Amino acid sequence: IPQGQIVSEIPEITNAVFSSSAKPYDVFTVDLQTAQTGIPDSAMYARISTQDWYLVYLQEQTALVSSLETLTKSSVQLAVLVAALVTFLVTIFSNLFTRPILGLTQTAEKVAIGDFTAQANARSKDEIGSLARSFNTMTEQLRGSIENLERRVQDRTQMLARQNESLTYRSRQLQTVADVARNVVSN
Repeated sequence: IPQGQIVSEIPEITNAVFSSSAKPYDVFTVDLQTAQTGIPDSAMYARISTQDWYLVYLQEQTALVSSLETLTKSSVQLAVLVAALVTFLVTIFSNLFTRPILGLTQTAEKVAIGDFTAQANARSKDEIGSLARSFNTMTEQLRGSIENLERRVQDRTQMLARQNESLTYRSRQLQTVADVARNVVSN
């Protein structure tokens, strides 16, 4: 359509539609009431395929800005809600994963200070459960070795006490023999 054949009471829209910068379905700004209201208008146009007509949609930008602000606020609220939900879920899952490790660490600390009766929680079927079962087996073996060593030390102590008693008895016997021999020699 030649520009001269366009019937429009708003020359700003005619100029925008036929300018090379505005394309169909692009939003462009038209200064229709800017001098009176201080607010520019936004417009969009499309060609009607069955007629040689253009359809122009015109709206004051405050409505668009208001919609955009509402959308922005909703987006921020949704982002904060999603961030809070993700933080909550991460906290729950991190506790689920770290609790068995912390329990195993506490058990290891108890064993390190000499509590060989401490047992790790070995209920899970994963690697942590396998590690806990191995740790419990190691603790039982260590406890058995220590009990064996204590029993052996006690047996050796009793044997040394008996040997000491025997040596003390022989020492007294030898002292008695020496005393008798001295008396015999002196008489």
